[in-house]
Amino acid sequence: MTESLVKFIMQKKAGGEKVFKNSVLKKIVIILSAMILVPAVFFTISEISAYNENEQLLNTAYKQQLDIILFSVNQYAWDYLNTWTSKLDMILARRINTLRAKPIMQNDIDELKKFISDNSVFRQFTLYNSSLEKILIVSADNMTDTVITSGQDHYVRQNADLLKKLAKLKKQDYRKIESFELKSDSLSPALIGLVYLTGINNETAYSLLVIQADIFINNAISRRLNELAGANLACAVFDERTRQAITSTQELAYEDALVRNKLWIFPNHSLGIGFNGLTLSDFTSRRLVRSIALIAGVTFVLIIGVWLVYKNTRKEMQLAQMKSDFVSNVSHELRTPLSLIRLYAEALEMDRLPTAEKKMEYYKNISQEAERLTHLINNILNFSRMESGKKQYAFASVDINELVSHVIETYRDSVIEKGYILEQSLADDNLIIEADREAISESLINLIDNAVKYSNDEKYIKISTARTDNHALICVEDHGTGIAPENQQKVFEKFYRESNALIHNTKGSGLGLTLVQHNMQAHHGDVTLKSAPGKGSRFCLHFPLNRSNYV
Repeated sequence: MTESLVKFIMQKKAGGEKVFKNSVLKKIVIILSAMILVPAVFFTISEISAYNENEQLLNTAYKQQLDIILFSVNQYAWDYLNTWTSKLDMILARRINTLRAKPIMQNDIDELKKFISDNSVFRQFTLYNSSLEKILIVSADNMTDTVITSGQDHYVRQNADLLKKLAKLKKQDYRKIESFELKSDSLSPALIGLVYLTGINNETAYSLLVIQADIFINNAISRRLNELAGANLACAVFDERTRQAITSTQELAYEDALVRNKLWIFPNHSLGIGFNGLTLSDFTSRRLVRSIALIAGVTFVLIIGVWLVYKNTRKEMQLAQMKSDFVSNVSHELRTPLSLIRLYAEALEMDRLPTAEKKMEYYKNISQEAERLTHLINNILNFSRMESGKKQYAFASVDINELVSHVIETYRDSVIEKGYILEQSLADDNLIIEADREAISESLINLIDNAVKYSNDEKYIKISTARTDNHALICVEDHGTGIAPENQQKVFEKFYRESNALIHNTKGSGLGLTLVQHNMQAHHGDVTLKSAPGKGSRFCLHFPLNRSNYV
């Protein structure tokens, strides 16, 4: 009844400590997670809520950029055309003295014809006097285009007042070029008429120059677009009739242009800017996705950091708990043999024992408790040396069978008195290895001590030696509580002890198997474990063995 009560109390105590430890860990995880997830969620919601606003801001920004590029392109086109019209005026001034002389002589217009023919952008040049009478026509192919001529005449008749305003602007030292598009179907090249005031010997005339828009845009405007666009921006001039790009710095479809605006001189052509294959919505969506992906990436890294902090914190808390248990257990382990030694010594000192046999029994108990105390202190000292890297080994030839037999004989009586069956099975070969005898004895004693401590109902221990092709083996087998598979690596960690009622009720330092593993590593060997809960454990020490050492 008392034993059951003690087990129950130990289980409750262990459970309470575990609940408290888990509670602290949960609080740490919740606090760290909140520190990461709250800002991440806030920034994500902020980015999503600002999506439409960002799209509007980008739209405004690109419209402003388009206005800048559009102004530069229009100014460039104006300067380009102004240069041509100035050359035409110079030719007319040199070759034609008066507008009253009719007809104008052929040799007077040869230079003009050459200028028109040499430039592929020109289609036809027509000169009108102040009364808007046609006095000269020059075609690029020396053949008057009736469609062009008809379109010009129609424009002149319909816009007589507008042309007279050009004369008034000229008097104010402002030369303006009016443009209009000659009507044609979508399959024909776009033709643009340019009307401006020409002065010949103080006589007023109107020059009307017809150019091919596509050629002018490809030859002149495309160079300027490449200078303005740079590497990150796509600019294109579109024909509004077909919505096809005439020239572009990068591939850009009409519907993919973020913003578009018409050119001054070419009213049925527009300039658009954007990104290759992207609409404004696509671009802002990609920015949103990148921002959220960046937030997610940073959050993921921080979560990994939290997980590592949690893992390390949990490990440190477990280690701290193990150290606390170690101090408690070692205190008990030291106090118990000292108390028994003191009790036996006082009984002997006061001569309370009636027979010599009883006295010998007490002397034997004092010796056993002193041996137990020595073993515990040696474990602690060796662990301290191991942790500081100061543990030394004295290697010499050791007969495995002889060493195991010596240890068994030393501890046989003590083990049998506790009700254990101790079985011994030694290999037929004399196994000689280079080893530290004291370290091997210490390892074997720790294994035997564990077998005694953690056996419950079936008190059986078997100690055996054997050899394989390359190793000599010392094995200790018991039919005790066994070890769960997930804990079989942990039992070699310092201070670690299995969490079950029997082990909580069994005191120990939690250093024995750690010392065994360290000793085996120093011998370039290994320690292996086969165990199952409720079916006992089998520990084997593997020592490297040369064939030349077999006797």
